[in-house]
This record gives sequence, C-alpha cells and structure tokens, in this order.
Amino acid sequence: MATYYQLWNDETHNLIDEFDREADALNEVRWRYAVWGEGAVSHLSLLRYEADKKPVAVALGDELLQYARDIAAAQVAD
Repeated sequence: MATYYQLWNDETHNLIDEFDREADALNEVRWRYAVWGEGAVSHLSLLRYEADKKPVAVALGDELLQYARDIAAAQVAD
C-alpha cells in the first residue's frame, strides 16, 4: 500500500478528503483558507499513512496553515 494523506476536521471528527500526494492536500488547505478564511482551517489536521504503519500527524490547526504556506513559498523560490 502506498503512502496517502487524509485531511480531518478535528472539531466535527469528520474526514474531509483523502489524497495521494501531500501537495494536493496542502492545496486544499490553501484553497479553504482563500475561500472561507482562517476559521475554515484552524480545526483541520493532516495525517500521513504509510504501509502497515499508524498515521503520523503532518501538521495540525494553525500550524497546518503555516506549513501549507511555507511549502508553497518554497516551491515558488525553486
């Protein structure tokens, strides 16, 4: 099984979506922020799943938004 990512709403405990690539998940976070503002992403968590392993938190809440911004800025700088 390949690595995949899940975006969760920690407030409602609902799975928002699943992604094959981290970049796609972070694009979703940035899009939600652009459309609905900070409140739309402050309760989100991004988890990474790998074969036969427990999920690992990539980033949570406000840290997730900052991580998404940092990755986007790094891509622009390259």
